[in-house]
Amino acid sequence: MAMNHSSELDGQKRWLRNHAAISFPWHHCGEVIRLVIAQEPTLPGRVAMVLQHIDESNVAIQVRMLGVVACKLPEIGTKRLAYSHAILADVRDWQLEGVTFRLYDENFAEPEFLCHSIRVRFIGRK
Repeated sequence: MAMNHSSELDGQKRWLRNHAAISFPWHHCGEVIRLVIAQEPTLPGRVAMVLQHIDESNVAIQVRMLGVVACKLPEIGTKRLAYSHAILADVRDWQLEGVTFRLYDENFAEPEFLCHSIRVRFIGRK
């Protein structure tokens, strides 16, 4: 039976941006439902991702990243695209140009993204 995190979810309906997103309950992230990567000459790399919520069937997690400079995805067909334990870390001390955040899986090498800015929120699914 799924656990009900409704009080936690009610406070997360709006976007959490950048450093506020570090406090997001990333442990709710599961399988990637949708992944869109956009690269245009005039805009930095953009990634939009919708993740399955582990405990709530009618909720998903929406993530938007800008200034994506690196992306590691699992080899197609060998591992599903999912997070077992997602972590968002401030990596400014790495001193990589334009990189502020690293979104990665603590237990596996991928999926992993290095980006300048990030937004995250819970969304309802029907």
